[in-house]
Amino acid sequence: MLEDREYMRRPDSGGRLALSATLWLIIINVAVFVCSEVLRATKPEIFGRAIDLLALSKAGLFQGFVWQLFTFQFLHAGLGHLACNMLGLFCFGRPLEDYIGKRRFLMLYFASGTVGGLLQALLGLAFENLLGGLVVGASAGVFGVVAAVSRLMPDLELLVFFVFPMKARMLLWIELVVAAICVVVPTQTNVAHAAHLGGILTGVVWIAKGWHLEFTITPWEGLLQRWRDWHVRVGRQRRRGRELVGAGGARSSARRQPAAEPEAELPSAEFISQAVDPILDKISAHGIQSLTEQERKTLEQARKKMEKR
Repeated sequence: MLEDREYMRRPDSGGRLALSATLWLIIINVAVFVCSEVLRATKPEIFGRAIDLLALSKAGLFQGFVWQLFTFQFLHAGLGHLACNMLGLFCFGRPLEDYIGKRRFLMLYFASGTVGGLLQALLGLAFENLLGGLVVGASAGVFGVVAAVSRLMPDLELLVFFVFPMKARMLLWIELVVAAICVVVPTQTNVAHAAHLGGILTGVVWIAKGWHLEFTITPWEGLLQRWRDWHVRVGRQRRRGRELVGAGGARSSARRQPAAEPEAELPSAEFISQAVDPILDKISAHGIQSLTEQERKTLEQARKKMEKR
């Protein structure tokens, strides 16, 4: 069976903590907060300049400080702000990282934070007095993680505020509705509701698109792969020049010929045996980075067939 393969099996959601990406994110956030508080107390002028450069702001983006979409995720407005975000990251990040792996977890986390920050900045243009201030905090990334957990494990039983039991799917809907209402009807608050909404939507889309799966190509990975293919193709043409003809050209053309589309209408067991098993053997022998775009599409097709069972 497809799910019996070691590299296709969903990891156990146990409480692994040592050397996890979740733990490192918490350590880095706490370290940045301690350093910023020391700087605030000892060198307030330098602290102010650092905030102008690293916190997300409309003015900063207009000046080309695009790195703020990343750096704002490590800054926090106070100890309570830091504690809430790190608690959420600790509770939801560990099971998600175990479920989808460290690499995809980090991609989801930072993508959620970046999209959330960008949405907050864009809406700040329309509601400057309410949404146009400085933005700091890891909450957009954390909300993306919570949304992903809720989509992957909708029946997971949670204790909200450590007291009220609630299914993960219900928590997602509550967060989504609250964030959307607070964005549509802005109130005077220091909470970046648009960033929360952006993080939630990113987490939902990420799971819906299957980007949490290692063999699925994300949009930017697809762009990078096409750029690499183009670069290799141009380099080959430059080296061979006009000599790329005859039998050599035929062999090159044969290599570039895309693999035939797998027969989608085959029974699931036969489809996996004929089309998917050779690809999984290739992953086992050479790693997932050795797959072609067509082979990744075949695995994605196999995933969709499994979901329909």
